Amino acid sequence: MSTPTSEGATRRPTSEALAEFILSLVQAFLRTGYYLPDHPNSKKAKAGLYGRFQRLFSGRHELTFIVKDHGEIKEVLVDGPLPETTRLRSLMTQGMAEVYAPRLAKFFERKRLVSLTLKERMGEEEFSHFIDVMSEPTFVSLDSQAKDEFVAHLRRNGVQHISYVFMEDLVTDQRRLPWRAQLAISRLRKDIRVVPLFHDMDGAQIRNLHLQIVHDVLRPITKPELIPVMLLNSDLAHTPDLTDEEIENEIVNYIPESILIESCRWALKLHKERSVDRPEQDYKRALMKLYMRLRSTELTGAPELLRDFFDQGLVDIEMLPVNLKKRVGIERDTDRYLRERLKTLQLLDTVASERVYGALSRLCIPVIEELVRRHLLEEALVLLMVYRAHAGLDGFRGRVASETLRELETGSLSKLLEEQFVSGKKEDRVALAPLFRALGESVHPYLLGIVRDSDNTWVRKNACEILVRVGAVGLLLGALRSGQLSAEAVAELVMVLEELGVDSPAVLRTLQETVKDPEPRVRAESAWALCRFLGSAEESRFIRLLDDPAIEVRKRAIRCLGHIESKAGLPHLAKILHRAQQDEISEPLEIEVYRALAHIPGASIDGHASAEDYLLSVLRESYPQGLKALIRRRRRHLSPGVFWAICDTLGAIGTPASIEVLAEINKQLGGSGRQKMEALMHQIESRSETHVAELSGVSHS
Repeated sequence: MSTPTSEGATRRPTSEALAEFILSLVQAFLRTGYYLPDHPNSKKAKAGLYGRFQRLFSGRHELTFIVKDHGEIKEVLVDGPLPETTRLRSLMTQGMAEVYAPRLAKFFERKRLVSLTLKERMGEEEFSHFIDVMSEPTFVSLDSQAKDEFVAHLRRNGVQHISYVFMEDLVTDQRRLPWRAQLAISRLRKDIRVVPLFHDMDGAQIRNLHLQIVHDVLRPITKPELIPVMLLNSDLAHTPDLTDEEIENEIVNYIPESILIESCRWALKLHKERSVDRPEQDYKRALMKLYMRLRSTELTGAPELLRDFFDQGLVDIEMLPVNLKKRVGIERDTDRYLRERLKTLQLLDTVASERVYGALSRLCIPVIEELVRRHLLEEALVLLMVYRAHAGLDGFRGRVASETLRELETGSLSKLLEEQFVSGKKEDRVALAPLFRALGESVHPYLLGIVRDSDNTWVRKNACEILVRVGAVGLLLGALRSGQLSAEAVAELVMVLEELGVDSPAVLRTLQETVKDPEPRVRAESAWALCRFLGSAEESRFIRLLDDPAIEVRKRAIRCLGHIESKAGLPHLAKILHRAQQDEISEPLEIEVYRALAHIPGASIDGHASAEDYLLSVLRESYPQGLKALIRRRRRHLSPGVFWAICDTLGAIGTPASIEVLAEINKQLGGSGRQKMEALMHQIESRSETHVAELSGVSHS
C-alpha cells in the first residue's frame, strides 16, 4: 500500500494519485467496450494504466472496490492503498465525482458485484485482459448463467489475481455481522472455493494457496473489533479443503501484536454478550486459541486479559500462567477465610500442633495482603492483632507468630500499604493508620519515605500524623535535621506537632531553629507552634518577627501577639495600622491587626480609651453620619476585607455604643451584607444582656 522512493524507503500513495488511477480505470472500462482488444483506441485507453496501478503499492497488497448501500444510492468505497477505507466521492473533485462515481457504482451493480479486489501480483498482460473482460458488452449485466460464463472467461484469459464477491455470495446475515466482517468472510469462502478453477496444483500447493488467501483477506482488516467477529464466525467460510479450525489458526496467528490486546477485549465482549450463534464448544475452541496466543506474549495488559478469560469460564486454573494461578489461589483462600472467619480465628487460638499452626499462618500471610487489597482493612487488622497477641506468648505459638509478623513487616504488605496510602483518599489513609501501627517500627521507613517523597500535601501530613502518634517523632526530627525533608514537608510536620500538642524538649529545640528557616512558611508555622507551646515567653520573638521580610510571617506574628494578649506588642500593631492608611500593600496586615485586637483585653490604640473606641473612630471617619456626611467627604474608603474585619471585632468586643454606629452603616448596606451586620449587632446585644444579668446577680447576692 505504499510505493518505493528513490532512497529505498516507502511511502503511501497520495489520494490524488489513487483518484487519477481510478478515473483512468473507469474511463478504460467505458471506452474499451466499444472496440476489440487489439484496436488502437482500446490500447490507447489502457496505455500507462498498469504502471499507475503498480505505483499504488509496496509489497504484496491489494486495491479493493466495495459497493455499499448508502440510503437510496449505491456508494463505492475504496480500500487498500490509503490508511483507511475511503469513499470514492471524497477522492475526486466534486465535478468528477458526480459523473464517474455513479457510473462505477452502476457498472458493479449490473454485474451484481459487491466487491472487486485487484492484487498487486497481477501482471501487465493479465491486467490488460482483466479490463477487456470487464468491458465486454456480453457481460454488461450478469444473471446466473452469464455470471458462470464471466468467471470462465476470466479463467480462459488467465485473470487469476483478482477476488470478487457477487451479491449471491454474501454469507447469511442471520448472525447480524458487521458489514465489513460479512464481506470479508464472504470473500474468504468464495476465494477458497474457486482456487481449483484457476490453478492446476497438487494438494499441498492448493493448501498453501488457501492459507495465502486467508492472509490476503485478513491484511486489510486493521480494526480490532472485526478480528474476533471473523474468528468466531469462521465456520461460515469453511470448505471441505479448509476447515473452520484451520481458518481459526490462521486468523489467530496473523493478528498483529499492535491490536492483539484490543482484539482480545472485543472477543471477550462478544462472548459475554453471547452474540455469536454458533455451537458453544466451537466458539470456545476459537477463544482458547486466542487465549494461547495472548499467553505467549509479554504485552502490557495481557495478564489482566488472561484473568478475564478465566473469570468468564473459558479456561481452567491449570491453564493460567504461574503468577496468575498463584493469585487466583490466594483469592480463593481469602474467600474461604471470609466464609469461615470465626472457625479460623478459633483454630489459631486453640491448635496444639506447631505444624498445623505454621501451615495456617503461611496461608494467612497472603490472605492478609489480599484483604488489604480488597480494602477490607478491619478484617486484615483482626488477623494482625491476633498475631501481635500471640507473639507475646511462650512456646511455639509465640515463636511462629513472631516469624509471621516479621515476614509481613518485611514483605510485600508494607509496600502495598504504602501504595494504598499514597493513592487513596483521606478516609482511606485514616483507615490504614491502625494497620501501620499494628505492624510496628518496621513500617516507619515507608511512612518517612512518603513524607519525604510525596508531592501531595495531605498525604505527607497524614503520614506525619501516624508517625507522631506511634511515637516516631525522633525519626521525623532526624530527617528534618539531616535535610531530607522539603520545606513543605517541614511546615506540615510543624503543623502536626502543634495540632497534636507534642511539646517535648527535643521538639521545642527544633522549633527554635526552624523559626529561623529560610522558607517563610516554615518560619510562620514554627512561630505559631511556639506560640501554642510557650505562649508569652516568646513575646519578644513575635515582636521581632513583625519586621520579617515575608508578609506571611508578619501576619502570623500578629496572630501570635493577639493569642498571648500582648500589651507590649500594641505600639507595634499601632504602627502597622498607621502604615496601612498610607499604602494598600499593608492591608492584609491591617486586617490581621483588627482580628488580633479582639483577643487583647483593654487594648488602647492612639490614645483611645479602648480598642472599641478606636475601631468606631475608624468607621466614623470612613462612614460620616448626619450633617457630617453632607459637609465632608470620607477620610478613607475601606476595602471589604478591612471593613468586615473591624465589624467582626466589634461583634466580638463591642458594647451597646457600637450598635448605634453599626446600625447607621447598615442602612447603606443591602442583601447578605445587611444580614451579616444584623447578626453582629445581635451578638453584641446578647453579650450585653448576659453581662447585665451577671451584674444583677452579683448585686442581689
